[in-house]
Amino acid sequence: MCHYTHLTTEEREMSRVLKAQGFSIRVIARMLNRSPSSVSREFRRNCYANGEYAAHHADKLYRKRRKNCGRKPKLKEGPARDYVLEKMSLRWSPEQIAGRSKLDNEPFGISFPTIYRADF
Repeated sequence: MCHYTHLTTEEREMSRVLKAQGFSIRVIARMLNRSPSSVSREFRRNCYANGEYAAHHADKLYRKRRKNCGRKPKLKEGPARDYVLEKMSLRWSPEQIAGRSKLDNEPFGISFPTIYRADF
């Protein structure tokens, strides 16, 4: 597994200044002690629609993407939660709920360990 470290806000600002001064991506990467592909990716992913790069904008995009990564809890809201709560009110076990949801062809898939881990 790769142990990638994201650019810091200071590195983003420094790369913005160096790019504005006309330095190449390879020179910027050498000054930041980073890979040229990392710097190139940073400019490509985090620029405005018109192609200009701003460190504060790049940092905002990075934080937004970071917030959206990872697994999302299945039973936080929606029809799966409602289904599980309804069956639990009838005193069904998580195994029964998971099995019945498959038989009922519900539009969601849920397993009993997920139900056990859910905090209602």
